[in-house]
Amino acid sequence: GEDLPPIEVEVSKDLMPGTNTPYLDIVDGHHRYFGWKDAIAEGCTIIRHPVVEFTGTASQKTFRMINSSQGRNLHPVERAIAYLREHKNGYTDAEIAAAVYRSEGDVANHLLLAQAGANTHKLVREGTVSATTVIEVARKYGPAKVYDVLTKAMEAKAPEAAKTGAKVKIINTDVKPAKV
Repeated sequence: GEDLPPIEVEVSKDLMPGTNTPYLDIVDGHHRYFGWKDAIAEGCTIIRHPVVEFTGTASQKTFRMINSSQGRNLHPVERAIAYLREHKNGYTDAEIAAAVYRSEGDVANHLLLAQAGANTHKLVREGTVSATTVIEVARKYGPAKVYDVLTKAMEAKAPEAAKTGAKVKIINTDVKPAKV
């Protein structure tokens, strides 16, 4: 088979209970690590897998995790929260965009999603509403009002969903424009 790239880790300051051994936080290679563990559990003999230590700042670590080409893509909420963290660390939209090879518009949209709050993030993760819809609602009403607007739209759709037993899902057309 083909050689796999090393798992990239950061040595934690926290020690494993009852030992003098630090935890290793995986920066890149989560899927390789869990695949390796599963293979061993199924009886494969894996003697070793290369591991390298990540060196860099907390922001560089975040950007490395965002840009990792291995494994799954980040969920929009994960990406949004990572962008917000770096925005709070003083990075501009342009600097974040350059660091993650995305457009400034993508960064601005994800920052709106990040600011929509944990309840809204839960709806996105559950598939009740798309990140795109949240971003559009945030543009119309502001990030602080997104959850309230979505809740009203869900309440309006609930009777119909109850009749069919379907799950309530909010799309752009379900969100009515503000009355003037």
